[in-house]
Amino acid sequence: MRITILVVLVFILAGCVSNPGVDSLSPSELETYNRIKIIDGDVTAPHTVVAKVKGKECHTTVDQSRALTTGDALTVLKVKGAKQGADAIINITCERDMTTDWRNDCWSSMLCVGTAIKFN
Repeated sequence: MRITILVVLVFILAGCVSNPGVDSLSPSELETYNRIKIIDGDVTAPHTVVAKVKGKECHTTVDQSRALTTGDALTVLKVKGAKQGADAIINITCERDMTTDWRNDCWSSMLCVGTAIKFN
């Protein structure tokens, strides 16, 4: 019985959304984070795609008095971009999901997806 409870608990905790924070960045990654640009629109400068990045910010309790903003999820995109050495994040789409995501312990969430690029 204890093993079953332990396995269930590990599964639940593994499913929780755990975003890297700005405090997880090394000094050089923090420099990169501070200069990453969020670009809305076309990019005419030559660039290389570094990675697709996804940032999900969620309410982990029923109390949803603090509104989720795209800024919360964009911060996660910038952190993930900084870890990849990106100069900018482009092609960003954000979507608020009011449904409960039990797997990730989210009562509602804001999901942003973008493309991390490095200028040539």
